[in-house]
Amino acid sequence: MPFPPSPWHLTGDMVVSLWRVPADDLPPWPLPRGVRPWVVRRRATLLTFWADYRPGGVLAYREVLIALAVRHGRGLAGSTVAAWVDDERSLAGGAPCGASRRSRA
Repeated sequence: MPFPPSPWHLTGDMVVSLWRVPADDLPPWPLPRGVRPWVVRRRATLLTFWADYRPGGVLAYREVLIALAVRHGRGLAGSTVAAWVDDERSLAGGAPCGASRRSRA
């Protein structure tokens, strides 16, 4: 399915929540090489994103995404561990960006 070329300019709303969860309760998500969960006092940090991209940008779709706060060397970063979208073009367009964990909602 064809999708717009990057960069995508999107318009909409996003809600982000931060969760501190016991590190021992994390699923065995595959992470990039050299990356490990950021754990403080036996708790990991998850971020959940709920996005509603509306007409006015290159695509209109909804997305739910889970990111894990990770250590990469001495730095902190986020690693997407799961994502769901409700649009086939968004699903296809995210694949070249490394969104292999993106699924159809």
